[in-house]
Amino acid sequence: MVVCALIVALIGALWAYFQIGIPQSVSYIANLNPIAWSLWMFSIACLLAPSWCKFCLPLALIGVSGLVMAAASPYYLTDDKILHYGGGTLFCLSASITGVMSCWWVVFFFLVMICANQKTWLFWVETACVLMLIGGLL
Repeated sequence: MVVCALIVALIGALWAYFQIGIPQSVSYIANLNPIAWSLWMFSIACLLAPSWCKFCLPLALIGVSGLVMAAASPYYLTDDKILHYGGGTLFCLSASITGVMSCWWVVFFFLVMICANQKTWLFWVETACVLMLIGGLL
């Protein structure tokens, strides 16, 4: 299931890359098609949930809930941004903790991604969190 989540994430990321290049953040992709973006995020949450629950149920509940919260509010540039930002923060924190708990060396993904590009730093932080989670669950 984790590999399926990675494949789904890569398909969405490649689609966005060919549309707009490297976005400012993963949420920025929602500007292309908010409904498709929400379904994309929700499907990733559903695919990650079983493996994440086996690893650490409390972190999985927080992380999946955060991703679903962010997916439920794709209009993050409006007044509805609190749910989106809160959910994204919950997901990134729990994904990072999961990655560090399972294998501490995945922190290097985090550092490399942040230093990669200052213009799109938020996109790289979000990408690093997902990579840390997937690396921790594999």
